[in-house]
Amino acid sequence: MRIRCAILAIGSELLEGSVTDTNSGFIGGALALIGIKPAFVRLVPDDRETLAAAIKEAAAAYPLVITTGGLGPTFDDITAECLAAAAGRRLSLNKAAFAHMKERLESLGVPLRESHTRQAMLPEGCDVFENDAGTAMGFGLPVGSSYVISMPGVPYEMTIMFRERVLPFIKSRYPIGNVIHRQLRFGLIPESEVDKAVLEAGIPDGVECIINAGKSEIAVKLRSERESELNSLAEKLAAAFPENFMGFDVSGPAEALFLLLLKKGASAASAESCTGGLIGKLLTDIPGVSSVYPGGLISYSNEAKIKLLGVKPETIEKHGAVSSQTAAEMAEGVIKVFGSEYGISVTGIAGPGGGSAEKPVGTVYTGVSGGGRTVVRRFLFRGGRESVRQRSANAALFTAFSFIRGEN
Repeated sequence: MRIRCAILAIGSELLEGSVTDTNSGFIGGALALIGIKPAFVRLVPDDRETLAAAIKEAAAAYPLVITTGGLGPTFDDITAECLAAAAGRRLSLNKAAFAHMKERLESLGVPLRESHTRQAMLPEGCDVFENDAGTAMGFGLPVGSSYVISMPGVPYEMTIMFRERVLPFIKSRYPIGNVIHRQLRFGLIPESEVDKAVLEAGIPDGVECIINAGKSEIAVKLRSERESELNSLAEKLAAAFPENFMGFDVSGPAEALFLLLLKKGASAASAESCTGGLIGKLLTDIPGVSSVYPGGLISYSNEAKIKLLGVKPETIEKHGAVSSQTAAEMAEGVIKVFGSEYGISVTGIAGPGGGSAEKPVGTVYTGVSGGGRTVVRRFLFRGGRESVRQRSANAALFTAFSFIRGEN
């Protein structure tokens, strides 16, 4: 039976929406990969009574509880205090935590103040997890039959601490089965179609299947200790949509395109309008992408499209900046600018204004060119401005991936 875990994200700013909780999703995903089920997530304010009760309730229901936030030196950082109360232990100055904090502050040129001492006041007898990226140490201790681990709320610090310190500790403490994972990634296909394929294929006993719909892409996550059953389902789903399937265990269309270009020994450049550099960002998030991506241009205005990419003025005058003709010339033009084998383009109306009856908000054209051939696709995306931009960028990347793959 899988170990179940509760995650508490602590901080009033999380409930008020001024800060988004990304820690819980990261922790839940990492735990799932080792066979621990993230079964409960809660945002908890900086209130002693509420936080103490939340820790006690979670510890009574789950054998593992992980908290983030509330470990700093300020008056509203109360996690250590509340966890100590829940465990029936006193707070005391932890010498290792204090020495670590003092060394870090001195290296940053920050004077040690009396308030900083609060940060090193930890429950007596707790296990300590070193913070390689910040001043606040993590710690853990039993609460009843459960074990509670507390980490900093700063995502960068938490991520490093979890990977380097907490995860090895969890693996040593809890029985972890041989859990196998496979993720299938599809582009430009309705979620309902993927759901239908999963139901028709049938989910074998002992295999967990999750469908995650993104922006112009869908991920199907499979998890099981039964490798043959899992692989059988994965192969059936991949075969169901050969035109939309990007690959196993790729993070999205940007990585799928990167791997394909790497395999072909080719490069692609981008020309963006409505996405404002998002295609370039998605590609340059990938380490080593410079070997296949020389760069891109943001040609937001008509003048930029004409001067930078060589789009003909009469093309824009006759068909408009948002048109298949302009998208085609953008893709062809960016190849000349960077000397790449392929060019990717996107132009559209992200909104909220600028639409018309003929071209409503959400109208987007993506283009890809190479080998003397150019293909343009038209889309009508729903949602707000940011949603349209994200969908457009992913659609452009997947269009390029499909174009290049089709050459093989």
